[in-house]
This record gives sequence, structure tokens and C-alpha cells, in this order.
Amino acid sequence: LKDASHWEEVRDRYAATAARIDAAHRRFGQLCADKLKPDLPHFVPLTEVSGRVRRLYRQWADRLGRDFARFCREHGFLPPAELQQRTLFEQVVHPLVGQGTVALFLVDALRFEMAAELADELRKVDGLVELTARFAELPTITSVGMNALAPLVKDGRMTLAEKKGFGGFRAGEYAVKAPAHRARAMGMRSMNETAHVLDLATVCSDTVATLKRRIGGTKLVLVHSREIDDAGEANLGLATFDHVLQQLKAAWHNLQSAGVRQFVITSDHGFLLQDDTTAEAKYGTRRDPSRRFVLADEARAEIGMVNVSLASLGYDDPGGQAAAGYLLFREDTAVFATPVTGATFVHGGNSLQERVIPVLRVGPKADPIDFGAYEIRAERGEEVLGVNRIRVRVQRKKEQSGMLRFGDAPPLTVAFEVPGREDLRVVVKQATGGPAIGNRVELPVADQDAEIFFSIEGRHDGRVNLQIVVPDAGQVIPPLRVDGLFAVSYSATSSGVAPTTVSVVESAEWAAAFADPALRRVFVHLGEHGAITETEITHMLGTSRAFRKFSLDFEKHVRLLPFRVRIDTGAGEKRYLRDGDR
Repeated sequence: LKDASHWEEVRDRYAATAARIDAAHRRFGQLCADKLKPDLPHFVPLTEVSGRVRRLYRQWADRLGRDFARFCREHGFLPPAELQQRTLFEQVVHPLVGQGTVALFLVDALRFEMAAELADELRKVDGLVELTARFAELPTITSVGMNALAPLVKDGRMTLAEKKGFGGFRAGEYAVKAPAHRARAMGMRSMNETAHVLDLATVCSDTVATLKRRIGGTKLVLVHSREIDDAGEANLGLATFDHVLQQLKAAWHNLQSAGVRQFVITSDHGFLLQDDTTAEAKYGTRRDPSRRFVLADEARAEIGMVNVSLASLGYDDPGGQAAAGYLLFREDTAVFATPVTGATFVHGGNSLQERVIPVLRVGPKADPIDFGAYEIRAERGEEVLGVNRIRVRVQRKKEQSGMLRFGDAPPLTVAFEVPGREDLRVVVKQATGGPAIGNRVELPVADQDAEIFFSIEGRHDGRVNLQIVVPDAGQVIPPLRVDGLFAVSYSATSSGVAPTTVSVVESAEWAAAFADPALRRVFVHLGEHGAITETEITHMLGTSRAFRKFSLDFEKHVRLLPFRVRIDTGAGEKRYLRDGDR
């Protein structure tokens, strides 16, 4: 991770490579527990070799942990909103409610690599299977992660239910601390009633007819599972993990047979496996720390540890003020010395094994899309609190009958990008049409616009063009350039090298937005020379009447410019001055 500069890079590298090593380590532990018995031929040398493999894995995992700790020091411990656990329900689950009954599996301690194994199993059955990942909230414990999955975010922050400690979060006048509370918060958000709650064992054992009766007409079903976490805490994890994965597959099959069509499977946190290579670190007395974190009143600087304030994690106290206190984490995979011993795994820390959680979406297989039948329309909207806005409509082309078909057409995934600028990235903050992740939004075919709120992040300010592409359509649906320019928000963590400085005149694609040649000359002159007078503008436009119209439309014009403009009337004549890039 040493050259990673984005949370997306960290997530993608872990999911593509490191998670496979964690999966191999888990399977290796399961094989050793099952096969490595004293009556096995060559038992002693095999024991020595297996110990060596474990030590090598621990060294690798410790290095990965230190790399991630360094990344968090440089870029903060809270990822962008589209990668946060706290926004998962709003961005992924809520848009699915209304497309048939949705089952949301909340699986305690389902590690990403285990979900990847489950996804491979489900792909053997005809259907849609999409696996992505997000980052769990800190500390990575059940009372934080499970309750953060409920829609509790306000202005990007969450309110702790208790003055000190992590006993859940507040949702208005009530606290979210248990499955029933989560069902209430999620259900009220998506369908104005409490969601139906089932446990994994019930879903696996019930008949299809019984499940149908239990579900009734509800649109949101929550399936809770504690089997993985309970087994790990009871030192039974390695022997039971595979069985739990089979239970999850069986539960999916039973609910599908009972009429559920959309599934989202996620977890509260991952875990680190423990064995004789796990190091133990002392911190105060054995009762001071948890196994993988310390909650302290001050930011203590300890060798081999990192600290982060609760306030910077977006936590407020019950009184609505930024929460006081700090979390301290080991940089490596060591555990703090506590009275708890003998568990198969630990969690609560900041390692990628603990923080990367799966978002596994399963649904009916989509019909092949005839991309040639779609068309996209878009127009720039007014900025809202510094966030760009665009209105987009996806519709089918008019057929011979002159009618438009809605409802039977599958949704279209569109992506937003800045043409020719790899140093800039588009981040969708909110979309009214469908689920949004990163720079992509899934939009239905509809007779009304979807509103997309987004930022463009880079290592400089300015205003740039935007285009909409359909990644899966190739050139069948060509990129759509949106009229107007969009603001870039400065971000020190943006990837790529900042582009060589180019004058606004040299990069004057923006000038093409002005259809009137005279108006175009006015603003190109302003961009080149930094100032233009009322007399000069009147001369370029031709008449005083044209200047008056220019003045009336001035605010509309400046929205198309990549620089700010201020008006100076101190010299007896109105002067328009370029005032730096946006």
C-alpha cells in the first residue's frame, strides 16, 4: 500500500490480492485443525513446517497493518461517504425497496474473503451476483458496526447513544442498540413501518410455505446471524466457518423460493485469526484495554500504535457536540493483554482484515440489454451548498408506435467522468434515481429526471467539463457531454500527478459554451488580460442595449467560466476583473 493515495485503491488492492492470502490462511488453519493429528505420518516435521507458514503469514499481516496505519495517518481514518459503512443502507439497500421484497442479511463477523467464497458458490446458480466492499466504522465491534448499518447519518455524522463507550447510536428520540431497533430505523426509512426480522437458523429450517407466511407482504426482511461471531468467541470458529457459509447459501435459496427477489449480504466487521504466533502487548492493567483498541481521554503517542479522535470519525455525543476522546490501535496484528483468552479470533482494531466488509448483492439475472434502444438526456442544475448538481433522464427511444415503454426496461448503469483528465475524479454524493457507488449510478428508465449530486475532486480548483458514459455499452451509447462547466473541489488526497499549469486561454474549451461569438470574445479577452471595461464590452457587443442584456444575464454567464469574476466600480467606470480560478 506504500504508494496508494485513495481509499478506493486500498479497498481494491485488498479485495483483489490480500484477501486471497487471508482466505488461504483460514483454509490452511482449517486443514491443520482437521488433519494434523499425532497419528499422521511425518507429524513432527509437518508441525514444524505449518508453524513456519503461520509465522510468515503473521509477518506479512503485520506489514500490511503498518502500511494501512501509515495510510490512515496521511489520509484520515474515515473513508469517503461512498465507502462508509454508515451510508450502505441509504445508498445500496433503500433504492432496492420497491423492486420487490428485499432481504438484508446482517451477518456478524462475515469477513470479506468469506463473502467472496459465498459469492463464488452463488454464481453457480443463474442470477446476478455482485460483490463490492466498504470500510467498517471504528472500533470494529458489533455494537458499532451493526447499529451503524441503520440509516442514522445526519450531515455525515452519527450521534452516540451514550456519553462514554459504544452502546449504539441515536435515531431522533430513540436509541438503536439491538436488532429490533435496527428493524424500526430501516423499516421506517424505506416503507414507513418496522421491517420484519428473522434469524438465520429459522430461515434455514422453515418450510417455504411457512416463510411465505412469515414474510407476508412486507418489502424489507432483515436476517440476523451471529453464528460466525459466536463460534469465533467460543474457540470453535475454524471448525464451523464452512458450515455457516452453507447455511447462508441455504437461507438465500429458501427465501428466493418464498418470493424474495433482491438480496444484500453484509457484516458489521471482519476479524483476525489467533494462534501461537499472535503477539500480546501490555497497556495499563488487563482491564484497561479491549483486545484490539483502547478508548482514552487523550491522544497518547505510543510506539507501534496510532490514535484517532472520535470527533474526526464523525461521532457526536448525546448532547449534539463533537464526541470527546480518542481511540488507540495497534499498527500490527498484536492484541492487548486482557482477561479474555482462548478465542479463535479477535476484532475491534484497524487492520484491513477487520475493517473491510463485504457488500454482496444477489438478484435475478438481468435480460441482455439492447443498448441501442436507450437514450440519455442531461442538463446542469444549480449548485447546492458547494455540491454540483445535474438532472439526468434515461429513456427508451420512440418506437414505431410513437409510444415510450417504461417499467419493462432494465435499469442502466451510467458513470460520470471528466474527459481527458485522469487527475480528477467524480464522486456521487446522492442520487434520487437509484443506488450510487463512486462515480456510478444505476438509473431506471423513467419519464422523469433523476437528480444527481456530486463533487469533482482534484489537486487544484477550477471548472471543467463533464460527460456521462455507459461503461457496459461500448460505443453503442456514445459519451454525452453535458452543457456548462462544473466546479472542482480541492482534495490533497487525489491520486495522480497534478497537471502542468495551463492558461485558461490555452485550455479554453469552456469558450465553446458561448454560442454568441461577440460574447465569447468578451470572456476570452477577460481570461487573457485579467480585466475588461464596460466601454470595451459595449464595443465588442456592438450596442449599449447589448451591454444592458449582458449585465442582466451576467450571473448566468459566469457559471460557464473556469474562473471567478468580480466587478470594480471605483474608477468611475465599471470594470470586470478576473479573480482567480474557481
